[in-house]
Amino acid sequence: MRTPHQRLAAFAIPLLLLLTSAPAFGKDAPAKKSESTAPATTATPTPPPDLPVEKLIPPGQTFEKTELDWVGFQQFEEVSRVFVRTVKPVEYKVDTSRPNTVTLILENTRIPLKNNARILPTSHFDSPVLKVIPRILEGPTPSTHIEIHLRHQASFKKVQKNQYVALDFQR
Repeated sequence: MRTPHQRLAAFAIPLLLLLTSAPAFGKDAPAKKSESTAPATTATPTPPPDLPVEKLIPPGQTFEKTELDWVGFQQFEEVSRVFVRTVKPVEYKVDTSRPNTVTLILENTRIPLKNNARILPTSHFDSPVLKVIPRILEGPTPSTHIEIHLRHQASFKKVQKNQYVALDFQR
């Protein structure tokens, strides 16, 4: 049986040989002689042959994806704030169709860290907000739903500033 040092050496030596034989990062590889004397052109990507261009990007739809990196709750004198922070500004919608639930829908957004998808229990605060539940919905354009469960119906105000989106609920 090998010791931990022997196992490390068995892994590290081939890796070291591979890294020392490869060109350094940031340095160009040796140029190959070109048979053509035409100036270099930039290739434009073409869609896969089995998909028409219309299927790749639906009209009016953007596929710039972003990530949610913080879901939070703040208590102020007049309002209770549920907020999210994304890596870059995001398009969002608010759904109030279910009783005592407000859903903040973040388009083309995913939650990369499992810790940011945890439920926020806020029932111990003097607030209309009982809990906040982040959910990821997979699909052609993934979105994140932030379900805000309320004690009772409460009016709220939407606020977006840069990467932050907040809903301020009246206390």
